[in-house]
Amino acid sequence: MFLMKTRVKVRDEDYIYASARAKAREASFMGEDGMARLVAMRDYDAALRFLSENGFEILRDKEGHADIEAMLDRYLERAYLLVSESVPDLDLFAFLRYPYDCHNIKSAIKAEFRKEDFGRLYMALGRFTQKEIADMVAKRDFSKLPREMGKAAKQAISVYAATKDPQQIDILLDKACYGDMLKTAESYSQKSFAALVKVKIDLVNLLTYMRLVRMGQGAEESFFASFLEGGSLSEAWFASAFKDGKERAARSLAGTVYASLAAFDGLSLAVLEKRADDLYIASVKKDAFATYGAEVIAAFLVKREFEAKNIRIILAAKKAGLDSALIEERLRVL
Repeated sequence: MFLMKTRVKVRDEDYIYASARAKAREASFMGEDGMARLVAMRDYDAALRFLSENGFEILRDKEGHADIEAMLDRYLERAYLLVSESVPDLDLFAFLRYPYDCHNIKSAIKAEFRKEDFGRLYMALGRFTQKEIADMVAKRDFSKLPREMGKAAKQAISVYAATKDPQQIDILLDKACYGDMLKTAESYSQKSFAALVKVKIDLVNLLTYMRLVRMGQGAEESFFASFLEGGSLSEAWFASAFKDGKERAARSLAGTVYASLAAFDGLSLAVLEKRADDLYIASVKKDAFATYGAEVIAAFLVKREFEAKNIRIILAAKKAGLDSALIEERLRVL
């Protein structure tokens, strides 16, 4: 359904209107100044007031507490709604939503087996409603999903029933998700989309490697069980990284676009994750400055997601009473 045998030609001129709307909306991005002002708020409640005064809808749970995840989901839904109203081919950007679909399918499968409430795990930014996802799992009918994810969902159910290992659900569906993302991105003429997915695959693999290599024994076997194919850093590159050691791997990384991760052995995982996110954002930044085109829309959506991530980081830190300087160190560079 989502995969094409030949590349679909995308005309930048068809996205002039959508690009204009996205750029107009970018004026509402908080940007560095807005983020700095949010960080400077004296406490959590003041930060919420600041957001409310700047266009954010503060949603509340049954107890009256601010529901930050619901607020940010609503914020991102508005971004996707703007795109859906403006672009001639919404499927072109579907690959950006596959991870949300993947999360929801994984959560629904686990919830069924554990007899838990799937609703509390559901993420609203996927392409399917909570009911649609629940029905897919209940009926074992995944035909509406991209091809590899659909196959992996069926396999994950069988494997979990046999092993009772929830990690197998994650491994199978994550591999399928990124495979579908890459195939879908490659089915269009916008080469930058496939390049963006490849960067994401590389970063996921690198972070997995960096986490596991600290564990020592059994790390290599665990890594290749979850290795994502399709990135610029091949399976052979990682095999050499395990064989030759961390210092050789660091020197090899220093000569790539991932040089900021080369000193991984001396950095915390939190710092590595921030740098990985910064690299991903940087890979779409140049597209954001184009006058118009499909790349402008993709950059708009990616930047919006990381803006929401920064807000989440700031609010969590404010709630914990962390120092502003420490908060600024954790923010992604938009």
